[in-house]
Amino acid sequence: MFERLGQVEAKMSRVNLDFLQTHPSSKTRVEKLEKLLPDAYAVLAASPECAAMQERLQGFREAALAPQRDAEFWT
Repeated sequence: MFERLGQVEAKMSRVNLDFLQTHPSSKTRVEKLEKLLPDAYAVLAASPECAAMQERLQGFREAALAPQRDAEFWT
């Protein structure tokens, strides 16, 4: 999402004014998040609470998509 937003920002402005903005540019945000990912994945792998949350999240996704699947069945 932030990569696409960065592409739009790049088309709109050729000047990098990060220091004047209240939020980092999308490009800067993507770079920082990518740098943090290895540590985040290590925490995720080491924590049983994260595994349980992943299971609950998957159940939520399936429940949220169920009405769409039902609608497709009837059309």
